[in-house]
Amino acid sequence: MKTQQKLRTHKITPNENISFPIGTILAVDYFYESLNFSTVFGKHKKNGLDISKLLKALVSYKLTDNFSISKAHKWINRNEVLDIFNLPEFSERTLYRVLETIGKTPPIPKTHYILKEFHESSKDSGVLYSINTFFHPNFIELFDDLIRNDVEIHFILSQDLLDNMTEDYNKIFTNLINTNKFNFYLHPENLGFLSLGISKHYLMFTLLRKDGNLDNVRILGNRQKALEWGSELFNYYLKDSTPINKI
Repeated sequence: MKTQQKLRTHKITPNENISFPIGTILAVDYFYESLNFSTVFGKHKKNGLDISKLLKALVSYKLTDNFSISKAHKWINRNEVLDIFNLPEFSERTLYRVLETIGKTPPIPKTHYILKEFHESSKDSGVLYSINTFFHPNFIELFDDLIRNDVEIHFILSQDLLDNMTEDYNKIFTNLINTNKFNFYLHPENLGFLSLGISKHYLMFTLLRKDGNLDNVRILGNRQKALEWGSELFNYYLKDSTPINKI
């Protein structure tokens, strides 16, 4: 008498089931937010479609070794996928227009080069002045490098950023205050721009678009007049700001 040692499928029946890469989707979502792509692409919409959600779905699809854009449209438009990414059904033409819109966005590598250049040059600055309205993912690494290089930091925050840091990054925020290298100030009003940084070497400035949405374009200057103008702007906002320890 022979005993079957392995399970065998004698007949394969085709069906409409699809491979659904949950781990990949979670990884894409994590890195998309960590790299601040929501800020870069979130300002765009196409026919009422949230481009960030569509990009997450598209990247998740591409990471499953699928390369056809037309098939991507079919894959994403399945009910299960639309539900996961909270997307409405959309046409293939819309997908191509989204990709066209992304192609017109200033290149992200250039933005990251500017951030890296400002970061590295700040280590021997001695003192750094900054105004910010949002918590950028590279702040933790930048702050750590500045502290280790004995740089003194004067940092003006908006109310939204202060709330964010005390609620979501409370331990980090407390540790920074305890280093005695950070001087935090709260500005009570709308700042009208995204961020300003002034080191010994550079001025870095990030504006908002005319419609008030975020922009990923950063201005980097190293002329003396630019540094002086940045310092004057910092002091202009500083005079109406309150040290954190007096709030």
